[in-house]
Amino acid sequence: MNIKTNGMMWPTLMLFAMCALTASVNAQEKNTRNQEQVNKEIVGKWLDNFWGPHYNPAIVDELAAKDMVLQYSLHQPRQG
Repeated sequence: MNIKTNGMMWPTLMLFAMCALTASVNAQEKNTRNQEQVNKEIVGKWLDNFWGPHYNPAIVDELAAKDMVLQYSLHQPRQG
């Protein structure tokens, strides 16, 4: 292998690794922001439809998982 070519191999690999890492971090930040926005929308729906001035019991079926467990300290657990 040529010394000039070999001498450029490590800096090139390091540059490539840094670019890949930067792209990965940027993608994770974007996904986090998107997930935060989705979570805020879900909470807004819950507050508006369950606790808001116009109670809508259908919001429970829309937002809750089928296998959720509801537990209160003074009641027996309810499933479904």
